[in-house]
Amino acid sequence: MKKRLIISLLVVNAIVLAACGTGSETAAGPRQILLGNLAGAMKDATGVEGGASDMPAKYSSVNYVAADEVLDRFAGTDKEATHPSWEFVSPKNPEDELQLIVDALDLGPGVKVAKQPNTPGGYATTIQDGPTFSSYGNETSRWWYYSVDRPGVKDIAVSPPCSPDAKDCSGSWTTVPPAKNLPGVGTATGRATAMLRKMGVDTKTISFSGGRDEWSTYVNATYMLDGVATPMAWNFTFGDNGELTNAGGPVFTVTRGDEYPVITVKEAVERLNSSNAFGLFSDSSSRLLSPQDPGGDGDDVTVRLTSVTLSITAYWSGSGAALMLPAYVFGTPVDGTVEVLAVPDRFII
Repeated sequence: MKKRLIISLLVVNAIVLAACGTGSETAAGPRQILLGNLAGAMKDATGVEGGASDMPAKYSSVNYVAADEVLDRFAGTDKEATHPSWEFVSPKNPEDELQLIVDALDLGPGVKVAKQPNTPGGYATTIQDGPTFSSYGNETSRWWYYSVDRPGVKDIAVSPPCSPDAKDCSGSWTTVPPAKNLPGVGTATGRATAMLRKMGVDTKTISFSGGRDEWSTYVNATYMLDGVATPMAWNFTFGDNGELTNAGGPVFTVTRGDEYPVITVKEAVERLNSSNAFGLFSDSSSRLLSPQDPGGDGDDVTVRLTSVTLSITAYWSGSGAALMLPAYVFGTPVDGTVEVLAVPDRFII
């Protein structure tokens, strides 16, 4: 029996709206969605590059199957019913929003944010020997960043590349001592919540998480839409004596987009098994660590879909905008889910 090599793929989805602008349906109906490999736009928006170029050279052949009760889950629903999409857009002139963020971060009295003439879409504050604030983006996507620039704050403790007394050891590193008087996660979350409220964020829409190590206490705040996590998230890091050392997040408003009919659950499973499904789904299940049907020789694996809900899931547009589109979310016997776009083929180019 030859050794099985199965590598998990997380499909990065990129979408370009065929028509410009946002808003409700046109007279001809919902706008079409153009799928493509747009890793560059993804990297611009998130700082993480993804796409076809990142696919491993060898990966498993996957077959998705579902029981009749799963396939019939929405059989009695109105086939003509439509479901909304959502789009996150950024302000055309973001000075007021950015100033609100600067004030919430308490950079000091009279500190103003200003447009950077030599940086398209760039804004920043200028503080001598103090924290830095900057923002980059456009009407499609905008993010802001805050940091305290001094030794022991930006640098993190790292392990040496080799033993310092090794003859062939080269390079340098900085060992940062543990922080003093770190706040607890609860206290840090309370401070992050207060800052977000001052920024104008409705914290009832936020899901908080956090943790602490020797050097910092961190808080992540994710914007939720209809109970679903979106790509819009803020982060706050606190260091010595509870000082805010790093923070960042998006500047956006969420708008309701076109409404789309959806395919059936059976068609969704067929889409998962289609050779043309790249970009239409993501699989975060741990099937590849614990194959449900190991089989014999070869790299094939079967994923059993045990439940399904109609929800929304996140996609990035070609210009870097975040979208939430109708999708089926399947459960599996192992950890994780399988999500597939529920928009019919006729709306996909």
